[in-house]
Amino acid sequence: MRGKLYVIDGIDGSGKTTLAKKLVSYLKEEQPTWYISISDCVKQGVSNSIIEHNELPAHVASNQMSREDIPKELQDIFDINTVTRIDTAAKAVREILLDLENVHSVIATDSNIHYVKAYHYNRLLEAYLNVMIEATEMFNKILDSGINIVADRWFSSTLAYNGIVRKTYISKAIKYFKKYYYRKADIRTPYYLYDRVCFKKITVNKEHDHVYKDRYKDTMQYLASQLDKIIKPDLEFIFLLDPSVALDRITANRPSKDVVFEDKDKLERVFSVYQRLNTDIDNLIYAKDKDKYKPVELLCGSYPRRFLDIRPHHDIDHIFNSIKREL
Repeated sequence: MRGKLYVIDGIDGSGKTTLAKKLVSYLKEEQPTWYISISDCVKQGVSNSIIEHNELPAHVASNQMSREDIPKELQDIFDINTVTRIDTAAKAVREILLDLENVHSVIATDSNIHYVKAYHYNRLLEAYLNVMIEATEMFNKILDSGINIVADRWFSSTLAYNGIVRKTYISKAIKYFKKYYYRKADIRTPYYLYDRVCFKKITVNKEHDHVYKDRYKDTMQYLASQLDKIIKPDLEFIFLLDPSVALDRITANRPSKDVVFEDKDKLERVFSVYQRLNTDIDNLIYAKDKDKYKPVELLCGSYPRRFLDIRPHHDIDHIFNSIKREL
């Protein structure tokens, strides 16, 4: 029986990793299950990360003669060409993250800083999507072998974190959508709306209607074309937690964590984008080849998605019981 891909995603500090590993232990009682963290694959290399987290033989991904005593399905999963492509894509992510650290150290009053940040955040989104595109073949082999995968993050977080900076793909898509949508909604007078993601009030102008529509359509079609190449979860859980609580947890438990995304303001923006992945009207997208709006699932493909509103008083068992009810 083919395995299933479960994804645990959401804002940093919401308990994703703890619950993902708990889900692995639970699923293992019925079927082999592996834990895969996309972040660890980028940092450590895909083979090292998967082997370490799932207690596989250390030489399973090597090119030594000792591979002969490894089951054939594992040899196929860790095919040297597939691993090399994933690790090459992951190296590009690491290089961009280093560039981003330098960008964040630049004085914020630099007049071009927003364009520079947007450029690097878009590069980061493209690089992460490329890692997932290359990893899709490996994921399919794992699932075909009858092994479940519990993935700690997948493309939802990649899209959400792209939206925390002005002029990126996601922040512009939200901006153009709002302007074009409110025109289509036949709002006669200028409509002002402060948006955490767009960073400013949005004014609707009739004469720019076609511009908003075309730019929104182009952005969505580009993202959809990339996401079409990535394996979709059989079930995804997205955890939403108050950004202040999340930041307290991050600083308390992971003081040495990379600080690129460790900021209350950034977490609030990420939280806002995650909310847009939910069912509200702001999440409609321009459907490919059809001059009408469809639900956000058309961007990533239709698949089961559950949003869990995490409260500070919720313990791990309470949250995990919510997950089990959805399985």
